[in-house]
Formats: sequence, structure tokens, C-alpha cells
Amino acid sequence: MNCKNNASFRQTLLLKIFSYENKQPTGTIHAVGIGIIYTFKNLTQLLMYIDNLDNLDTDQKPTKADIFELARKQSKKSIADFKIDIFFKKFGAWQGEMTCINSKKTGAFRSVIEMAIMLDCELENALASNHRKEADI
Repeated sequence: MNCKNNASFRQTLLLKIFSYENKQPTGTIHAVGIGIIYTFKNLTQLLMYIDNLDNLDTDQKPTKADIFELARKQSKKSIADFKIDIFFKKFGAWQGEMTCINSKKTGAFRSVIEMAIMLDCELENALASNHRKEADI
């Protein structure tokens, strides 16, 4: 399936954020169905890597076991983990669903901007939670 000619697109991604300084996430993104791992240092790189995935040919559908195996292999402690399902990419707009694995919150997004806002909100909450835990110690 060539995704450029078809608006229907399905990609499951596992996103691990290791830091979020000055609202710039750093971490890794795993394209679960095709086994590709990218390391990014800012939001722009993250979005470019996600956008590039539709140029890769794959019909594989990841299983939950695939997702958890990738998460287990990542030994570095993250501040937040996300599962992102992108269902459609048409005219530069992405539609899908994002789940924060730490907080168990799930939400749908209809654009790249909505996804970035959801990501920012969850990362801010994760940082605040981590700071509260450190203060209690």
C-alpha cells in the first residue's frame, strides 16, 4: 500500500520522553509494526520522523506483545510513555488517538497541533508529578 495515494493510513508508535526542558521533548519513537527506532532532540524532529513514516511500505499490524516488548527493551527511565495510533494522514492533517501509558489517559486528535497540545499537557502533568514525588522524599 502506498500511503501517498491513499488517505487511509495506520501506524502505531511508542513514544518515550526522557526530558522536557524548555518545552522541547527528547526521547525515542518506535514504529512498532516495522521495527524502526528514531531518537529525537526536539518537537520538530519528532514530527518530521512521524511524517516520514508514511513513505515506508508496510502492511504489518503490531500486536500488544510487540508494543510491550519494545517498551521493555528500552532501559533508560522515561518521564512519560505514549502509544500513538495514527489512522489517517490527509492534506497534512493527522487523525488518531494518543494514550499516555503513565496516566492511562486517552484522547483523539484531529491535527498535528492537537496532538502536540495533548503531548504538552501530559508532559507538564508528568513533570509536576515527578517534582511532587521528589519533594516528598
